[in-house]
Amino acid sequence: MNNQSRPRKKSPFWLFFLVIVMSGFSLYIILGLQDSNRIYAEVRQELSNSVYSGGVGKIEFPGTTGSLNIPSWEVFRSGQIWSLVSSDTPLPSSFIPDNLVDVAPPHGDNALPMKIQSTINTPLTALLSSAEAAGYPLMLSSAYRSIADQQSLYTAFVETKGQAAADRYVANPGQSEHHTGLAVDLSDISDSCSLNSDRCSLGNDSSAWLATYAHLYGFTIRYPEGKQPITGISYEPWHYRYVGIPLATKLYESELTLDEALTQMHPAFAR
Repeated sequence: MNNQSRPRKKSPFWLFFLVIVMSGFSLYIILGLQDSNRIYAEVRQELSNSVYSGGVGKIEFPGTTGSLNIPSWEVFRSGQIWSLVSSDTPLPSSFIPDNLVDVAPPHGDNALPMKIQSTINTPLTALLSSAEAAGYPLMLSSAYRSIADQQSLYTAFVETKGQAAADRYVANPGQSEHHTGLAVDLSDISDSCSLNSDRCSLGNDSSAWLATYAHLYGFTIRYPEGKQPITGISYEPWHYRYVGIPLATKLYESELTLDEALTQMHPAFAR
């Protein structure tokens, strides 16, 4: 008698059970993937409708239609077109724009070169050409100013006008938009301004034209009337800052200052 065990045959029931289990597991995987794809599609659709579409974010402006996309956080870096320069957000003491060029339009102190960032050269020329065509020939009274130059200006103002007046009308070194090369002071064209920028001035009609049309060329009035508590600077109808047409238009339509807009657009600017 042979006592060695013979292999047992697998029951057809177990084979059937195994097929059912494997089929169910496969179906579970397929349905799970389909469900994941559905959820992913829903999330993607939700994101496309959120504040993060069209770049890294967007901002709604009160009293305006549509929204403004933030293409990249890089636009807020020092010297970029949406950078904020103020007493709360000063520039580094070593900051110097790396793309300065001599201005082509007429300017004050014409015996000396005046510089701006190359970024604003074309829109600035277009703005001045349109102003002249409208009957308001303009020139630059000031543009790029180094931090050292700002220190000299501030010190001279303190000596002649006093500390309180200097703090009211002149930015401290490192806190002036002129350091960026993106800001200009505009004046009615005149021989006296050409010879000495201290004699430059902007008339009411010219300032009214600029306030109405400058945004079409990407410039915003940086220190509007009645906004000193926000900007920290008294009303300067001659001081314009380049921010690009989309943002300049939104600021014009909403009557917000750059400070107010950037506080909404980038939480780092919130005081």
